[in-house]
Amino acid sequence: MRRILLLSGGLKLSGVVTWLLQMQAEFIATGADVVLLVTSKKTDIHPAQGQVFYTGRARTALLLRISRWLQLNRVFPHWYARKEEMEMNRRVERILTAIGWLDRVDLVVMAFDNRLPQCLHKGPVAETIHSVLSHNMAGFEKKTAQETTCHQHFIVPVSRVVAEDARNLGLSVAEVIYNPLNVDELRKASELFVPQIQRPYIVFVGRLKNEKGVHELLRAFAVLKTDVDLVYVGAGSEINNLRSAACSLGVQDRVHFTGFMHNPYPWIRHARLLVLPSVSESMGYAPVEAFALGCGIVVADFPAAYEFFVDDVIVSRLPAEDYIERLAQKIAAGLAGELPPGVKPGIVEKMAPQYVAEQYLALLNQAVV
Repeated sequence: MRRILLLSGGLKLSGVVTWLLQMQAEFIATGADVVLLVTSKKTDIHPAQGQVFYTGRARTALLLRISRWLQLNRVFPHWYARKEEMEMNRRVERILTAIGWLDRVDLVVMAFDNRLPQCLHKGPVAETIHSVLSHNMAGFEKKTAQETTCHQHFIVPVSRVVAEDARNLGLSVAEVIYNPLNVDELRKASELFVPQIQRPYIVFVGRLKNEKGVHELLRAFAVLKTDVDLVYVGAGSEINNLRSAACSLGVQDRVHFTGFMHNPYPWIRHARLLVLPSVSESMGYAPVEAFALGCGIVVADFPAAYEFFVDDVIVSRLPAEDYIERLAQKIAAGLAGELPPGVKPGIVEKMAPQYVAEQYLALLNQAVV
C-alpha cells in the first residue's frame, strides 16, 4: 500500500486547505494510506476521513520563546530562522517515527509556498503551484532561497498559465494537474439550504479585493436594465468601499453581502449567473463549480480564462474605456440565456478527483529509485 503524506502549514480554511482535504479523500479512495500532517496548532477543521497530526508551532518551544522575548529573532533573524526550522524538523521526525513512517513515505504532496522539513527532502515530493508566482516575487525568492533541492522533486502547476509563469522564473515543472472537483459532493452541499432572497440575482464568490474586479462588477450591475439583484459571497478589504459605492450608484437596496461562508454553493446553485471579473486567476475555480451546478457564467479575460472557458463567456478588458459597458452587455446576455454553458469540453473530466489523484500517483513512476 502506498503511503502518501499531505503537508499543510495550517488548517485555516482556504482554497489550498480545501484542496488538501479533497486530495486526502481521493488518495484514500485509490487504496493508499494517507496522513495529513499540519505544521501548526490544532484547529476545528478536520478531514472527513483519514488521519491528521499536528506539530504545533515551532516558536512555542522554550528556547524560541525566550529568544522572541529577548528580541533575538530581530537581532539575529537568520540564526532564529535556522533554530525554528530545526525545531519543526524535530517535531515532524518525532511524529513520523511514532507512526512508523520515517523514511517510508512514498510521496509528499504539498503547496509550493509551504516549507518542507529537512527530514522529508529525500523525496519524492510534489509541490503544487496554485497561483502565478511572479505576482509575489518576494515570497518566491524567499522560498527558493530557503528550500534545498529534494532528491526527487516535482513542481506541479494547476494550469498552463501557472506552468508558463514558473518556467519563466527558471523552474522545471511537471505536467499540469488541475485541482480536483467532486461534482457529487458539490451538488450535495448546494442542497443544504435555500438562500433567503426575494428576487432573482447574479452572484460573485471570492475575496472582495480590487484585483477580483468587484468594483467593475458593481458599476456594470448598476447600468443593467434587467430586474435582478447582485450578491457578493465572501469577505475582504473592499466590503465597506463596495457598500459606499452601491449607495453612490443608487443600487444599495439591490446589492447584498453575505460575508464569508463555509458553504457558498447554495448561493451559486440558485443564482441566475455567476460573474468573475478578476484581473488574474490561476484557474478560475468558482466558475467551473458554477458550471457543474448548472449556473451560467461570465468571466473577465484573465490569462487562464482561455484555458478553461469558451470565448463567448469571456469579456475582454481592452479597450478599458468600454469595459464596463461590455461587461454589462455580457451579463445581460447571460441572463437572457443567450450564452453557452461556458466551460470547455473535457475540463470537468480532467478535474475528476480520482483522475487527479491518479495523476499524482503517476509521478511515482517517474521517480528515480
